[in-house]
Amino acid sequence: RSLRRGIADVAVVTDSVETPSAGTVVGGWEREWGLVVGDDVAVDGLADLVGDVAVATLDDQWGLGASYRDALARLATARDESVAAVSDAVAAVETAGLESPARRVADGRADVGVGLQTTAEAVGQAFVPLGTERVDVVVAADRVEKDGVRRLIEALDERGLGAPTDTD
Repeated sequence: RSLRRGIADVAVVTDSVETPSAGTVVGGWEREWGLVVGDDVAVDGLADLVGDVAVATLDDQWGLGASYRDALARLATARDESVAAVSDAVAAVETAGLESPARRVADGRADVGVGLQTTAEAVGQAFVPLGTERVDVVVAADRVEKDGVRRLIEALDERGLGAPTDTD
C-alpha cells in the first residue's frame, strides 16, 4: 500500500501478497515456513493442530499469516470440511510481530507457533516444515536511482539475492 501511495521507496512482500504494480522487483529469496513446536508436544503436521493444542498465529497482513490460512484451507478441503469448521477446531491466538509466535512457544505460552525455520532455530525449538515462501524486495519504479535504494540493490547483489529468480 505504501509503495502504491508513493510513501515508501521499498517494500518487502511475500508470494502470498500481490507484488505491487507500481514497483520493480530488485531482489528476493525463499524461506522455509512451518510450525515451531514446543518441547514434549507431539505435532508432525497441520492436521495435528486440530484439537487440544495451543497455537500462536499471525494475522493476514504478514505473509506467514496468509500462508497459514491458505494451508488451513487446503486441510479443510482434504477433509471435506469447511474452512470455518477447521479453523474453529484449532485453539489459535493471533499475535503481533513475526517472532512473537515462536517466542510464545519458547516461553511455554503456546504449544505450537507459525514461524520460520530460522526463527525456530534461534529460539531453540523443533520445526515442522509446511512450505516455502518467496520474498521479494520491490522498489518504487520512480525511485530506483536514489542513493539509498542503489545501496540496497548493491547489498542484495553482494549477498547473491539481487537477481530475482523466475519461479515458473
